[in-house]
Amino acid sequence: MTVITDNYLSSLKPGRGETFEVYDSNLPGFGVTIGEDANIEFFIKYQTKNWNSGLGKLETTMHHQHFGAWDMDSPNPEWRIFNCDIARGQASLALIRVRQNKSPFEKNELEQGSTQKFSDFLDEFIEKHAADRDLAPRTVSGYREMFDQIKPVLGEVPLCHLTKEKISAYHRDRSVVRPDPRTPKKKLGSRVRANRELALIKCALNRAIEWEYIKHNPAVGITKFKEKARDVWAQDDEVIKLMRQIQKDLNKGTVQYRATIDAVRLALLTGARKQEIRMAEKKYFTFRQSERGEVGIWKKPPYITKSRQWETSSLSPETVKIIKQRMELTAESPWLFPHRKDPNKPRLDFTGWQKYRKKANCEHLHFHDLRHTASTHAVMESGNVYDVSKALDHKDVSTTERYTHADLRAKEKAAACFEDNMLRWMEKAG
Repeated sequence: MTVITDNYLSSLKPGRGETFEVYDSNLPGFGVTIGEDANIEFFIKYQTKNWNSGLGKLETTMHHQHFGAWDMDSPNPEWRIFNCDIARGQASLALIRVRQNKSPFEKNELEQGSTQKFSDFLDEFIEKHAADRDLAPRTVSGYREMFDQIKPVLGEVPLCHLTKEKISAYHRDRSVVRPDPRTPKKKLGSRVRANRELALIKCALNRAIEWEYIKHNPAVGITKFKEKARDVWAQDDEVIKLMRQIQKDLNKGTVQYRATIDAVRLALLTGARKQEIRMAEKKYFTFRQSERGEVGIWKKPPYITKSRQWETSSLSPETVKIIKQRMELTAESPWLFPHRKDPNKPRLDFTGWQKYRKKANCEHLHFHDLRHTASTHAVMESGNVYDVSKALDHKDVSTTERYTHADLRAKEKAAACFEDNMLRWMEKAG
């Protein structure tokens, strides 16, 4: 059992007219070659398997690769001169890369990090990360928008020179609210935005560690700003205002906002996300008769769902009625909400929502808040979080619990219970 150390190599004597090898017992595949002139070189020995299409079989190839010379007193990694500790580390990393089906001595983290700019790495990250995680196009687009803000400030910094101080300074600067010089009415910077960009930088640098470009994540330990909570669901009076405006326009036969009106109603009736509604295809709806009337099933394909998996929603009679109306209005298109210019494409977005919520005096309400509203009121009325969780296609009930919000009525109901208990105890006490 031989462990290759500097002391061990110092004790070796050159072979007489021949070269011999010594293998390390603690790191299989790592060894040294001792030449006739007493020169000592480190090597790794490994095998790869490749499919030979000509022979129609898997072939194993042995590799014996030298990667540096030994010098105990004056190691210089830049010139491929190592002592035993440095060589063992290099060999260990190289053998790990072999197990990952990578070339053992491609640019390591120090070499790659010293030459690659952060902006170039972000471009590489978005391509690899999106493919590895099968990210939705909308998510990738959001990442690119944030990178457009990050690159002008940190983009020219080499990846290995990116420090906690530089990232923290960027985070602080992005939290300051100031007017946009290009659009005076628009504001730049917010704590929420700064926190989102910091989280993305952390994520990207974690992948850089995984890809062996750097050893440590400089963004770790930077504290996020406290964010002001926002009610993300509509109270009864707000929903009534929205419904009153919708009913008024439907009675008038208004065509201008018809797609927006139908999308809002479907969001409140199904709890579906805007992406799911926008890209709903007619072929995935099926209907049947029941005691309640005509009901249906909506099968959502993976390319429109957040989970990237098939999901199913149950449709009530009122929902089926709206969907069938949409099918009649868009008979020439396979989409429930087709593009205004090309019926063979889905709608890009419900741009009319911005104007419509202002028209209904609900300017602060976001489209996604309708999903929160539907789930919150469903839980308050039914008291069954589990059923609502299934309807929203949440994998974990705890997600639904965070998604739903107690309102004043629920608190008043709880306060009334507290009061009843106290009065009952006092009455029994005499």
